[in-house]
Amino acid sequence: MNQNKQHNTFRWIRGVTLPITWISICVIGGVTFLNIVSLSRKLQSRLSHPAYTYVDNDFPDYLAVHFGPARMLMQDTVHYGVNGSEAEREWDSTFPRGEGFVHLGAERRRFGLSMFHQMHCLQMIRHALTSGNIGTHTTHCLTYLRLMVLCRVDLQLEPASGTSDESWMDVDWIRERDCKDWEQLYEWIGKNNDDYETWSRSRRNTLL
Repeated sequence: MNQNKQHNTFRWIRGVTLPITWISICVIGGVTFLNIVSLSRKLQSRLSHPAYTYVDNDFPDYLAVHFGPARMLMQDTVHYGVNGSEAEREWDSTFPRGEGFVHLGAERRRFGLSMFHQMHCLQMIRHALTSGNIGTHTTHCLTYLRLMVLCRVDLQLEPASGTSDESWMDVDWIRERDCKDWEQLYEWIGKNNDDYETWSRSRRNTLL
């Protein structure tokens, strides 16, 4: 009788503990897997975004900030003309605070952004058209813009009109395109300049 009771007790204990053991193994395995995934992502993030000092040549090729997408309707406009005070104001508005320069690293090293170098070159070519003064700065800008176009190799398809034996055909370029959200960039540059001004004031006060 006692042997049967002990046997039944053992079977009950085994029936209870075995599922608990398997559940514990699954939970521990799941937690371990999630920890491995988390550590892997952190390591990958550190490898893809290493810490730069921004001293000498220790800086990335591109600004390490990511912006969301935006849609832009490409079309001709009556704005951003060649000459006149209105055109001057509109072209000036294409530059954010700080003229498109940003300050990075512990010492807030100053960097230009290629986007605003290109905008600057469009300004220089516009001024050359209105003044007739085509100097070395203008030819530099033509070279710079040409190289930027070649570098980016924009492969957007634009339907052509006319026959293939014509030397030049009109293309339908008026359409929406996927772009990067430039407004986010302007906002980021504004905050970067705020940070730089705060840092500069603090540094001046420290030196006094």
